[in-house]
Amino acid sequence: GAPSSARTGRIAFTSARNGTHDVWTSDADGENPRPLTSDADNDSLPAISPDGSRVAFVSSRGGRRGLWLVSAEGGAPRSLVPVDVVDRPSWSPDGRSLVYAAEGKDLQVGLWVVSADGGAAVAVPGVKGRSPAWSPASDLIAYFTSSESAGLRIRFTSSRGESRLDQLDVETSVVDASAFSWSGDRLAI
Repeated sequence: GAPSSARTGRIAFTSARNGTHDVWTSDADGENPRPLTSDADNDSLPAISPDGSRVAFVSSRGGRRGLWLVSAEGGAPRSLVPVDVVDRPSWSPDGRSLVYAAEGKDLQVGLWVVSADGGAAVAVPGVKGRSPAWSPASDLIAYFTSSESAGLRIRFTSSRGESRLDQLDVETSVVDASAFSWSGDRLAI
């Protein structure tokens, strides 16, 4: 699967080379691949922390597509959020929190922030969307959203739901991944 990279150059990715979909890490050039997970459940959509020490991922463990966390050195993964996560999570610049997309009580998919240490997730107020990408340089989150009147768009918010970059209107035809450059001044879609 599509890799996620840390500032250190270490990458996390999904592979089925051992017969099941598991999370792996390797050097940036693909050398020294090593599985982090190895069970019958489907582990996917890894996001390595900015410092390369932890990997968040989505797993079907427990019958839901929940958000899990494992040390980049290996060990037992632990559940962070037992809800059906829609897309790849994204780390905050300081590596203390993650943003992810999941349904809320209103059955609309919105963005949620959870501490990497655990605890209750908090909805990003007023934001309905998916595929979040948190800038590694600031409290700026890009996400995909749609409406009948505006179509499919990329919008920007803070983790507190404050609308950002309103003058930037980006129309797109598909919901997929997006990623910021390490400087935070460019967004790849």
